Amino acid sequence: MKRKIVTLEELSKISEEYKKNGKSIVHCHGSYDVLHTGHIHHFKAAKTQGDILVVTLTADRYIDTCSIRRCRLYNSYRRSNRIACNRGNKTFSLC
Repeated sequence: MKRKIVTLEELSKISEEYKKNGKSIVHCHGSYDVLHTGHIHHFKAAKTQGDILVVTLTADRYIDTCSIRRCRLYNSYRRSNRIACNRGNKTFSLC
């Protein structure tokens, strides 16, 4: 798999294929608006708990309902691209 950013439907198919092959999947979820070293350490630690790391993002529409005047800095496209740049093996992010 060359693409790391996938849709929910694609992620479902990928997950099923890995499960059929006996692989375990680890899941991290968050907004990751300001991606920092703590997030990277979290991803690396999570990855040690399974074969495949899946990182999903909170959708923009949920972040934008925040009562703070400006809740997010980056849209989901930019956030998912920053996570996909993580050099971790078989890391998928959902956009």
